[in-house]
Amino acid sequence: MNDMDNNIEETLNSLNGLQRAAAPQGLYEAALQKATAGRLVQMPRPVNRALYLRAAACIILLAGINIFTLAHVGKAKTQTEYNNSAFATEYFSFLKDI
Repeated sequence: MNDMDNNIEETLNSLNGLQRAAAPQGLYEAALQKATAGRLVQMPRPVNRALYLRAAACIILLAGINIFTLAHVGKAKTQTEYNNSAFATEYFSFLKDI
């Protein structure tokens, strides 16, 4: 435990004497001059083309899955309707005897 405390103290002591980094002289004036001269610094685009392509691929994939699901659910629905009518016939078959 004592070795750990010594290591911590040594690490913290190594930070003594640190100072804030100073910007080069004239940086603010140069940026201000470019901004007022109409030559604004262009920022990088926040969303690149690859991200748009990935999003488009995901949308196409989801649309394809939905179409596939709709095609198969429509077929299953007719079978379910048959099963429902068979169930209703069997369930209410006791009424035939009355």
